[in-house]
Amino acid sequence: LKYGPDKVINMDETFVRNRNIPSKVLAKRGQTDVKVQEDGNFNEKEGTTYICAASMDSSQRIPFGIVSKGKTDLCEKKYFIEESNSDKFFHSQSGWTTADVMIKYLNWLSTDVMMGQEFALVLDVYSAHRDDAVKCEANRLHIQLIYVPACGTGIFQPLDRKIFGPLKKMLQKNDQLF
Repeated sequence: LKYGPDKVINMDETFVRNRNIPSKVLAKRGQTDVKVQEDGNFNEKEGTTYICAASMDSSQRIPFGIVSKGKTDLCEKKYFIEESNSDKFFHSQSGWTTADVMIKYLNWLSTDVMMGQEFALVLDVYSAHRDDAVKCEANRLHIQLIYVPACGTGIFQPLDRKIFGPLKKMLQKNDQLF
């Protein structure tokens, strides 16, 4: 093997709404209508993309990448960030992972997490992952990109199956996703 268990990183991301509409409220018995007052700044479609990465080495903790929606670094301030928090924040106009976000993520992952060592990154075929600029940057950083076929994520994408899948099921059960 060219890479050991600590040099093969699996990466996946998912989108979760920032503020969820309550699916249940308290009311007097027999009451047919209940009003829920929202503040004026509520956007039901706004959410956050969470990027998760893990290696086969269970002692290696890779912080989350968090993509907020906005045009400048200021949009990242809406998250409470403690000094000890090592998660990395990015932003895009849509709040989704873009090629620009991927390039920044690869640089951070290579420099701050993998300390400049060569490694392989297993990821899905989302268009931002396959962008030519992303491929060039990965090559420059000595990151081998390994793409999981669209029909193979259920088999080859453990983060999707074991982390994001159960999370999405839990949120859907509580009517809090999508």
